[in-house]
Amino acid sequence: MNSIKHSLRTVRKNQSQGVIGDFLSWWWLELCALRPTAWGSNPAQSSNLIFQLEDDQLVVRFQSQEGNEVLGHYSLTDESVDGEAALADKIRLLQKQQPVQQILLPSDWIAILPVTLPAAAKDNLEQVLRFEMDRQTPFKPADVYFDYSIVEQDRLQGDIQLDLAVVPRKRLEDLFSAVKRLGGTPGLMDVCTGQGDETLGYNLMPSGHGPERRPMFAGLNGILAGVALLLFIVALAIPPIQLYESRETLREQVSKARQVANKVAALRADYQAQVDSLQNLLGSGEQRPSNLQILDEVARLLPDDTWLSNLDLDPQGLKLQGESEGASRLISLIESSELFNQTTFTSPVTQNRRTGKEAFSMSTRLNHSQGQKQHD
Repeated sequence: MNSIKHSLRTVRKNQSQGVIGDFLSWWWLELCALRPTAWGSNPAQSSNLIFQLEDDQLVVRFQSQEGNEVLGHYSLTDESVDGEAALADKIRLLQKQQPVQQILLPSDWIAILPVTLPAAAKDNLEQVLRFEMDRQTPFKPADVYFDYSIVEQDRLQGDIQLDLAVVPRKRLEDLFSAVKRLGGTPGLMDVCTGQGDETLGYNLMPSGHGPERRPMFAGLNGILAGVALLLFIVALAIPPIQLYESRETLREQVSKARQVANKVAALRADYQAQVDSLQNLLGSGEQRPSNLQILDEVARLLPDDTWLSNLDLDPQGLKLQGESEGASRLISLIESSELFNQTTFTSPVTQNRRTGKEAFSMSTRLNHSQGQKQHD
């Protein structure tokens, strides 16, 4: 059942009970899972209250040993939802049975990415993934909810292969608001595979959105606190050699964490070096002056008594055709610009009897190095 499969993840993420409370909660759920059927219904598997997202509709289902009952539908886009109060009343009544509440998302709402981490990150996978989030995904850690599952660990290199599941926080705002309005307090959020009630086994539920639960065996908290205090006093009296061993263990843990941080920093530096190299490569190709520069220079050089009937621009240069009162002087005018060189007439200059001007056709080449200098 989903409740047993996610019990350890739920305790880890959504119950602020401390180390002892987390252990007792997990132990109780596992013990309930082993309870014989003859003793009655299993409280860890008795019922599930499911909020499943289908398109823009939130389908609320109650799953128990007697069957699977659809309680109602809630629209995430229509603010005036009919039957909202009735659906909220049903959920409130069913919560007395303490069902396992969970949200099921469609598979296209999340992204699952393969990630490889060094073996030294094994004891702090969640912290390392949070630190690596903006490198592995387009998001910052504060912009997503995420969970992971370990695929395998390379025995030779020690690298850990895992799948990272992420969903943007902003996309879930309307969903969380709808569940809250209906009075739901889910502690699990998984992804539906589309085959019945099968899920991928993640728990994407963020801290603070789960149910507010009273720690199990709350009556033992005073006794456990007293025992913890007694153990603390005893720990203060341990021999100096045991203190030395504890200090060495702590140093080893700090060293491992530093190794992980150094590897992450090296990866970041390598990534930045590749980005800088690519930018330099792209920048080196920007040697040709822009079309706007060329047109502006031509307009500046040609005198007012000259007009153009045709201008062809290509990567190597441009061709000009038109009429002028003194076509022979155009070559020297164009050559005076640092953008152009090798300016020549491509055909003889002729006299237009109707306008009294000289018709010309010439070509010039672009000076790329000067174009880059002006661009800089």
